[in-house]
Amino acid sequence: MMILVVAEQRDGRLNRATWEAVAAAQQAGGPVKVVVVGADIDAAAAEIGAADVAEVIGLAASALAGYTSDGYVSALATLIGQEQPSHVFFAHTYQTRDFVPALAARLGGTLAGEHGDGRLRAPLLPSVWPAATLARFAAVKRAFDPDTILNPGAKVALPGARAVDRVKYDPALPPLPAAARQVLARVEGDRAYAGFRLDLLDEASGRSAGRLDSPVGGI
Repeated sequence: MMILVVAEQRDGRLNRATWEAVAAAQQAGGPVKVVVVGADIDAAAAEIGAADVAEVIGLAASALAGYTSDGYVSALATLIGQEQPSHVFFAHTYQTRDFVPALAARLGGTLAGEHGDGRLRAPLLPSVWPAATLARFAAVKRAFDPDTILNPGAKVALPGARAVDRVKYDPALPPLPAAARQVLARVEGDRAYAGFRLDLLDEASGRSAGRLDSPVGGI
């Protein structure tokens, strides 16, 4: 049973979440291979080579210099077909969530993770589950909730529901300020998801963080 880990890198630097994916794959047992995707990948491949893995595979091509979902899906689908891993592990990042559903659909597989589907991802389920399975989901939903009043759209998408890539984006809204984008990038890079959310506003605005520790002072 060989496990393949897809490393995430940018400009030759590994995303720290890659190490978490490698550790999870090692705990699952069996030999672990890591694939590094991109154009200039030598530094990232050498860095991940320090891990206790069976092999580091370089998937280098000029067409992969900049991330695109179609490019990653095509390249990784070919590699996975050649390597035939029992499981493929990915870092938990926005990039992974962008292309992995399409990759799973291309390979005829399904996704596994620690989160439920919810309204944001329910419209994506036809890409990763067969129609018969989705029909069973809907049948169970109808049996227990014939009037669709219990958390509508959280498991079975409502008619006209759109996938996560469109839910939170409104072209009429102003773009996210550069300082806010920088803070969000730091949170993802440092895996700092447990931090106090209001401190992020202070960081983005350049103010000193002022957390309220009073039990009645929060929001």
